Amino acid sequence: MAVFAGQPWKEGAESASASDVKGSAAGEPSTLTEDSPEIKELENMKVPEEPKVSEMGRLHSDLKSITVTVSPMENVTQEEVDSAINQALEENLTSVQDAD
Repeated sequence: MAVFAGQPWKEGAESASASDVKGSAAGEPSTLTEDSPEIKELENMKVPEEPKVSEMGRLHSDLKSITVTVSPMENVTQEEVDSAINQALEENLTSVQDAD
Protein backbone atom coordinates (compact mmCIF):
# COMPACT_ATOMS: atom_id res chain seq x y z
CA MET A 1 0.00 0.00 0.00
CA ALA A 2 1.43 3.37 -1.01
CA VAL A 3 0.40 6.50 0.88
CA PHE A 4 1.30 9.91 -0.43
CA ALA A 5 1.29 13.26 1.31
CA GLY A 6 0.35 16.07 -1.04
CA GLN A 7 0.26 15.53 -4.75
CA PRO A 8 2.61 12.68 -5.71
CA TRP A 9 2.58 13.50 -9.40
CA LYS A 10 4.20 16.88 -8.83
CA GLU A 11 7.94 17.18 -8.56
CA GLY A 12 9.13 17.57 -5.01
CA ALA A 13 6.13 15.84 -3.43
CA GLU A 14 7.10 13.70 -0.46
CA SER A 15 5.61 10.29 0.18
CA ALA A 16 4.85 9.03 3.65
CA SER A 17 7.28 6.46 4.99
CA ALA A 18 6.18 3.07 6.29
CA SER A 19 6.64 4.28 9.88
CA ASP A 20 4.23 7.19 9.22
CA VAL A 21 1.46 4.77 8.28
CA LYS A 22 -0.08 3.53 11.52
CA GLY A 23 -3.05 1.56 10.16
CA SER A 24 -5.24 0.80 7.22
CA ALA A 25 -8.33 2.72 6.14
CA ALA A 26 -10.46 0.19 8.05
CA GLY A 27 -8.77 1.18 11.33
CA GLU A 28 -6.84 -2.06 11.74
CA PRO A 29 -3.17 -1.88 12.69
CA SER A 30 -0.72 -2.48 9.85
CA THR A 31 1.45 -5.58 9.96
CA LEU A 32 4.00 -4.04 7.60
CA THR A 33 7.29 -2.72 8.91
CA GLU A 34 10.11 -0.83 7.24
CA ASP A 35 11.86 -4.16 6.65
CA SER A 36 8.84 -5.82 4.99
CA PRO A 37 9.49 -7.08 1.45
CA GLU A 38 6.40 -5.24 0.22
CA ILE A 39 7.77 -1.92 1.48
CA LYS A 40 11.22 -2.61 0.03
CA GLU A 41 9.63 -3.48 -3.32
CA LEU A 42 7.67 -0.22 -3.36
CA GLU A 43 10.71 1.82 -2.36
CA ASN A 44 12.78 0.28 -5.16
CA MET A 45 10.09 0.68 -7.80
CA LYS A 46 11.08 2.99 -10.65
CA VAL A 47 8.39 4.94 -12.47
CA PRO A 48 9.11 5.25 -16.20
CA GLU A 49 9.20 8.70 -17.73
CA GLU A 50 6.24 9.77 -19.82
CA PRO A 51 6.97 9.69 -23.54
CA LYS A 52 7.02 13.00 -25.36
CA VAL A 53 4.08 13.64 -27.65
CA SER A 54 6.44 13.83 -30.61
CA GLU A 55 7.66 10.30 -29.79
CA MET A 56 4.20 8.73 -29.58
CA GLY A 57 3.74 8.24 -33.30
CA ARG A 58 0.66 8.71 -35.42
CA LEU A 59 -2.52 6.87 -36.12
CA HIS A 60 -2.99 6.09 -39.77
CA SER A 61 -6.54 5.26 -40.75
CA ASP A 62 -8.53 5.11 -43.96
CA LEU A 63 -10.78 8.18 -43.80
CA LYS A 64 -12.64 7.05 -46.92
CA SER A 65 -14.61 4.59 -44.81
CA ILE A 66 -16.15 7.39 -42.69
CA THR A 67 -19.57 8.63 -43.75
CA VAL A 68 -20.69 12.10 -42.66
CA THR A 69 -24.38 13.00 -42.75
CA VAL A 70 -25.52 16.60 -42.42
CA SER A 71 -28.98 18.07 -42.26
CA PRO A 72 -30.20 19.94 -45.33
CA MET A 73 -29.68 23.70 -45.47
CA GLU A 74 -32.61 25.73 -44.17
CA ASN A 75 -33.49 29.38 -44.63
CA VAL A 76 -34.46 31.16 -41.41
CA THR A 77 -35.83 34.60 -40.83
CA GLN A 78 -34.51 37.22 -38.41
CA GLU A 79 -37.62 36.73 -36.28
CA GLU A 80 -36.84 33.00 -35.90
CA VAL A 81 -33.26 33.84 -34.88
CA ASP A 82 -34.47 36.42 -32.33
CA SER A 83 -37.05 33.97 -31.00
CA ALA A 84 -34.42 31.24 -30.54
CA ILE A 85 -32.08 33.68 -28.76
CA ASN A 86 -34.85 34.93 -26.45
CA GLN A 87 -35.93 31.37 -25.65
CA ALA A 88 -32.34 30.40 -24.79
CA LEU A 89 -32.01 33.48 -22.56
CA GLU A 90 -35.28 32.71 -20.76
CA GLU A 91 -34.29 29.08 -20.15
CA ASN A 92 -30.85 30.03 -18.83
CA LEU A 93 -31.56 32.95 -16.53
CA THR A 94 -28.72 34.25 -14.39
CA SER A 95 -28.73 37.29 -12.14
CA VAL A 96 -25.91 39.79 -12.32
CA GLN A 97 -25.21 42.42 -9.69
CA ASP A 98 -23.68 45.76 -10.53
CA ALA A 99 -20.21 46.29 -9.06
CA ASP A 100 -21.06 49.88 -8.04
